[in-house]
Amino acid sequence: MKNRTRRAVALTAAVVCAVFLLSAFAVVFQSEHDCAGDGCPVCAGIAAFFSSLRFLFAVPVSAGVLFAAGPVLRSGIPLRPDRSGNRTPIALKVKLTR
Repeated sequence: MKNRTRRAVALTAAVVCAVFLLSAFAVVFQSEHDCAGDGCPVCAGIAAFFSSLRFLFAVPVSAGVLFAAGPVLRSGIPLRPDRSGNRTPIALKVKLTR
């Protein structure tokens, strides 16, 4: 199952890279097109490509910010409440029968 998951991830990554590469080639080849004005499908495709490219670069940047802010946030906020005050026989798993 692990090998199957790796193949699926590799295939998905390859497809995403191919789509971005082909979109980049389309933008390069269509950069000198005759624009029809408002509602031009080529201009809409170019805008969609640059929008997805901005999103693609925003994901690692935001992940890096969260990764860098993690130690700062963990230092002041306990992730788990302190359970040392919960000393009941049930919490200590004490059997009270003889």
